[in-house]
Amino acid sequence: MKKTIVALWVLSLVILCLPSSTTYYEYIPPVKPKKAQIQEYIAKYAEEYNISPKALESTLKCESQYNPNAINYNDGGKGKHSIGVMQFQESTFNLWEKKLGEDLDYYSYHDSIKLGAYMFSKGQAKQWTCARKLGLV
Repeated sequence: MKKTIVALWVLSLVILCLPSSTTYYEYIPPVKPKKAQIQEYIAKYAEEYNISPKALESTLKCESQYNPNAINYNDGGKGKHSIGVMQFQESTFNLWEKKLGEDLDYYSYHDSIKLGAYMFSKGQAKQWTCARKLGLV
């Protein structure tokens, strides 16, 4: 009995001394930029792609209320969802990212604004329900 207790005690020490394989991650909330930062990118890319900053901003405001973390879980049905300030579905984002010829980040509000401006410049404002509702197309 004494040997069993000693063996269990030694085993416990060995287990406690082993490095843990568990990794802990600290939760870092998403960064929410100020409205002015979003407006700065709207102005920049509206000028770069020669489109109306007001049309782009009106669409963005209607789609997400300037919220880069906005998610529409039922956009287009069949489990599709749209995210970010411009409310892109991932398939649309990926398609137009290739047409733009740049490697963009689907989760970046900056890249979402840039790609939205590019799409507006190519006559694709009709892709956004809000642009149609606002009479921009």
